Amino acid sequence: MIPLIRSSSTSLLAPAASCSSPLRCIATVTKSRPPGSESWKRLAAAPWGRSDEPPMRIRQPSKGSAGWRRRTGSKGEDGRRQMRGLDFTLNYGIPRSLSNRLQVWPNSPDTRTRLRTLGLTQEESARLLPEFIIHSLRELKALEAPEASDDPWSMDILKEQLGQTGDAESRIALLDRSILHRFLSWVSTQPDATADSPQSIDNISTFSPYANLGAIGRVLDSRKPAEAYPLTRRMKRKIIMHVGPTNSGKTYNALVALAKAQTGVYAGPLRLLAHEVYDRFNKGLIAIPTAPGEPLTSCVRKCNLTTGEERRFVDDNAPLTSATVEMINLNTPYGVVVLDEIQMIADPLRGDAWTRAFLGVRAEELHLCGEDTVVDLIKALVLETGDDLVINRYERLTALVATDKSLQKLRNIKRGDCVVAFSRTELFQLKYTIEKETGLKCAMVYGGLPPEVRAEQAQLFNDPDSGYDVLVASDAVGMGLNLKIKRIVFAGLSKFDGFREVPLSISQTKQIAGRAGRFGLHDGDGAGEVTTLHTADMKTLKCNMSARLPPVPHAIIKPSLDIIDRLADLLPPNTPFGDLMKLLQTSLLVSAPYATGLNHKDLTRSLKLVESYFGDLSASDCMTLIYCPLNLRDPDSLVTARNLARAFADKAHVSLADLLVDTPFLRALRLVQKLKKKSQKSGGWTEAQRQKITGELAEKKHAALRSLESLHRAVTSYLWMSYRAPPSFPEQQASMDLKLEVEEAIEFYLTLVVTSGGQIDRKPHKKGPRSLQYASGVDMPEAVDLLETPSAVEPQTDGTVQ
Repeated sequence: MIPLIRSSSTSLLAPAASCSSPLRCIATVTKSRPPGSESWKRLAAAPWGRSDEPPMRIRQPSKGSAGWRRRTGSKGEDGRRQMRGLDFTLNYGIPRSLSNRLQVWPNSPDTRTRLRTLGLTQEESARLLPEFIIHSLRELKALEAPEASDDPWSMDILKEQLGQTGDAESRIALLDRSILHRFLSWVSTQPDATADSPQSIDNISTFSPYANLGAIGRVLDSRKPAEAYPLTRRMKRKIIMHVGPTNSGKTYNALVALAKAQTGVYAGPLRLLAHEVYDRFNKGLIAIPTAPGEPLTSCVRKCNLTTGEERRFVDDNAPLTSATVEMINLNTPYGVVVLDEIQMIADPLRGDAWTRAFLGVRAEELHLCGEDTVVDLIKALVLETGDDLVINRYERLTALVATDKSLQKLRNIKRGDCVVAFSRTELFQLKYTIEKETGLKCAMVYGGLPPEVRAEQAQLFNDPDSGYDVLVASDAVGMGLNLKIKRIVFAGLSKFDGFREVPLSISQTKQIAGRAGRFGLHDGDGAGEVTTLHTADMKTLKCNMSARLPPVPHAIIKPSLDIIDRLADLLPPNTPFGDLMKLLQTSLLVSAPYATGLNHKDLTRSLKLVESYFGDLSASDCMTLIYCPLNLRDPDSLVTARNLARAFADKAHVSLADLLVDTPFLRALRLVQKLKKKSQKSGGWTEAQRQKITGELAEKKHAALRSLESLHRAVTSYLWMSYRAPPSFPEQQASMDLKLEVEEAIEFYLTLVVTSGGQIDRKPHKKGPRSLQYASGVDMPEAVDLLETPSAVEPQTDGTVQ
């Protein structure tokens, strides 16, 4: 056996027999080869692989460290040393790199944790690992030969993955993942595994670690996700891509094909888009030719609506369905399926829904609508699925130009403008200033508003007789709404991502700017303009507008609920859900052009919450709760999520009262309802009364509005769960009624509110931990005191929904 170099470092290590050879990776030499020895001198003097390599630097270790380290690379622009190692394919090749990593892999803390999760005891690991290392080193040595044919390590796939990974940590993780999967495959062939399980290892009734490891390896192997849909693979689908910029007619042409189909589905990213398509089909707003060569005529097509939080059935036998992407049924054959915003296939949180739909939907024609940047990725996926591909490219139907100068002053705002900002406070300040300086009323659209309220505000802006001539919006305006915007004005080109202030991406800038000048919504040529409020942002805007979008790099995949349940059955009994998820995060094997989204920070945040409160539930139930649409960045939503978790864990039955206990949400709802009732009763308020009331609300930083938004998120989350676990979430109708009440209250609040004046705060958000106290946990009845006694506010002490 080749002696191993022991080290506490996670660097790649060479076999002791070959330490005199130069390693382009980070190499560690133990104290058994002290400086001054012949082997150390040979290592220090070893030639570089290329003439342009920087000189080697040798650093003496600190007291108590494992040894001396050879460091490579030059300093970058930030002054930090750029490690230029881990270029496995140029010097030693992947087999040698695997051999090097293999010898330190058993001593890695991550490896020991994974083996314990798989059910191997320390004694079993100590017995198996030396045999596995010897066997693997022989395999890898044989693979170095040019004539090697048998490849149990799937070197071609690993080489492609390493070539697409730039940093050392990710490359080491890929090597570790490959070693673990080879270990799982090897163990399942050992005599112990055969003796433990005379039956097929895919059909195990009792836990047996040896027999289960091979099956676990197959469950964790997602390198060929298309094979998970055998019925779809038997079809020869026609995939038609409609690609182009915003306002190019690509989605409309796909909807025309859907309108002509006998059966079909529209699948979009937002409830707003699903609602819009549902309305357009049922109202006959999609024109189709009655016969080839005939003019287009409107045709009503019965269409049902299916989203995570809502079901609307106009006819049980309706031929068409409008849905969000996650809700598409892969077991039903269709004539035409339209998959909108296909570039979201790379989104780390939701991209797996697009990948699942693309690979699994049983459609004769699959229409994909999105950006041109996704074409190369779809071509790669089609090579795997074996389908036919047609690409239709579209140009923008109206011109879109960036102005030469910025707006500079809000008094220069005019009818048809949309001012874009990225915080609620700034949006309200913009609304106040614009209304004060121009006399134009502003509608508002931002992400915290319910989709139904956003649609209502958009309608007010689009209606020329409503009195609302300007739109103040966040980036929520970039998708899902048809708006008569003539000019987009960016109040800033950066946004807070939950952790820090970050610049808008090229894609985000173009998506928002493209809402200006929509075809068919304006008189004349319908050309759109885009500009900034501040002169300092104009250069960045023009650069973003002229830049080419980077190609979509990969398609996101995640394990299905069936796979998660199967993995849970194969692991030792009572394996914590958190350990199962860590195994998936570190060991799920994928290949290009796929990637996993299991390590996204939002998913990790949800995992911690579920792990804390739902440890006794099945793995698939825990995953369902992870995907529940609660915004865990919002402290108020985090509290309602914990209420839901406690109630479900304690009694497996959650009422609305359980969800809302000890929150100020219902109190805020009753407050706004009282204000609305008083306004209707008195026939409206004087401007002085209105200013006084809204001033009080503004001084509380619109706590009542934030509470209403949080209440709406809580209720829609309850509805989402009620469709997936009806016995545990039985108050579906009460939730629908409360949801409508909240939406009406928010609409009234937005028509009422006038914020206090002041300069727009352009200071970046401070980074730091967010308090778990209610953002809206302040006293709110003062506004009612202006008109009536405090007793008019109904007390809410037990969380009961009235």
